[in-house]
Parts: sequence; structure tokens; C-alpha cells
Amino acid sequence: MPATKPAIDAGVRFLSIQIERPVMKLHRTRFIRVLPAIAMALLASCGGSDYNDMAVPPAGTPPPTEPPPTTPPPTTPPPTTPPPTTPPPTTPPPTTPPPTTPPPTIETYVATLNAASEVPPNPTAGSGSATVSVDTGTRMMTVSATTSGVPGVAGHVHEAPIGVNGPIIFPLAETSPGSGAWGTTVTLTEAQLATLRAGNYYINIHSVVYPNGQVRGQINPSGQPPQPY
Repeated sequence: MPATKPAIDAGVRFLSIQIERPVMKLHRTRFIRVLPAIAMALLASCGGSDYNDMAVPPAGTPPPTEPPPTTPPPTTPPPTTPPPTTPPPTTPPPTTPPPTTPPPTIETYVATLNAASEVPPNPTAGSGSATVSVDTGTRMMTVSATTSGVPGVAGHVHEAPIGVNGPIIFPLAETSPGSGAWGTTVTLTEAQLATLRAGNYYINIHSVVYPNGQVRGQINPSGQPPQPY
């Protein structure tokens, strides 16, 4: 390692002291002359360095610094997929039961046919009877009439109270000519059903001799006696 200038100066002083003692008797002027040669010898023994080689690096130069360790950027974890969700069980809507049809109710009516019930009455001996049934659920009315001693040519259901003639509402058909069996099936309106229940319908069988009616009978609820004429 090259000697520094302070070290060389110290060495020179040390040698000066050591040499001065044995050469105390020499003249100081002579000693001063040889002293530079001694210094050069010391420099040569130290590797031939001179003062220029011992230059101190200028002050203020910072030592090399190591770069600080780099911190890796934070890693973003991959997105997590949520587990599949099970939908809650659905409650089926309440079911409305279909409307129930009430059992059919049959109303029964009867009629007694005779010449005395005609307006005006006639002296014939013909007679007859009729049964009328009504399904109140559908308002379907069925009429079945049978006559005896009446050469009927037409039959009808008329609307009028007892003792009064009224218009034709439903025609009756004879099952076969001269059989005396008459009937029909029709659907009543609410108003017609109310008229039937009020006793304002009657059956009339017509003949050639009595075109306005030979026998007549008012339709009454079953179980009731025939109304007087």
C-alpha cells in the first residue's frame, strides 16, 4: 500500500533524529545537503511513490451506494368465483277448485184437462191430464199430456191465470196423429220459470169443432189440488 505524505514526513523526522546523533560532529551545513538524498532513498524503498501518487481523493465525493432493494409490486389474487346459489323452493300458487255444479233439482207440476175449464166452457165429455217437470239448474221444462175423447188437431201452453184466455207461449206436438199424446221440451227463461211457479201457464188442446180449445187445464205444483175454475 503506498505511503501517505504524513507518514513520509514522520519518517523523515525520525531519521533526522537518528542520524543527527552519530553525526553531531559533522557540520550542520553538510547534513542539510545530504538530507534530501536520504528522503529520496526512503521514497524509493516505499515503492517509488511520490507526493503526486499520494494525492488524497477530493473531499465531498460520496462513496458508491448500493441501490435499495426493490420491493416487488403487490400481486392481485385472482377473482374468486362465488359458489352457485340454490334458488329457494317455490311454493306453487294455491289452486282454486273448479266450481261445483249443485245436483239438479227437479220441480214437478201437474194439470187436469176438461171442457169445463175452457173459456167459455163447452159441453163435450173429453178429458186429459199432464205432467210438467223442470230442472231448476238448467231451467229445462218437459211437458207430457194425454187426452181421451178429444180429436185434437193442435195443442199449446198458454200464459194466463184461471178464467182468462192468453197467448200461446210454447206449441205442443202430438207423438202420432190421433194418439192423444202431446209433449215438448224447452228451456225457460228466468221470467218464464217465475210465471210457471206463479201458476199462470195452462195447457189447451184444440179440435176442429172447438178451434179455441176443447179441453184445458191450469198447470199447478204437484201435490196441490186442482184450482177451481
